[in-house]
Amino acid sequence: MADQTIMMSRPPRDEEKKLMLRIQQYSRDHDWIERNRSELLEKYPDKYIAVSKQSVRYSADSMKEIVEKIVEANESIGDFVIDFISTKKISLLF
Repeated sequence: MADQTIMMSRPPRDEEKKLMLRIQQYSRDHDWIERNRSELLEKYPDKYIAVSKQSVRYSADSMKEIVEKIVEANESIGDFVIDFISTKKISLLF
């Protein structure tokens, strides 16, 4: 997924720049998980993972446990993409 450009009628404010950078990083991390899902499945079967800057920083058996690890490390949950790496195939019906 290519980075998208947002057109604005005025220069973005500092907080808007920070938000745009966080959104772009979230998108890159999410895409990284999808591209590497098979390798992640080998290393983290049926585990939650917390990814930041295209790297698995934490893994745990439950969402509660992974959030606790992030908070205990004095990090912001918003800086991570948290995903469950399931060994079960999921079929979506539309």
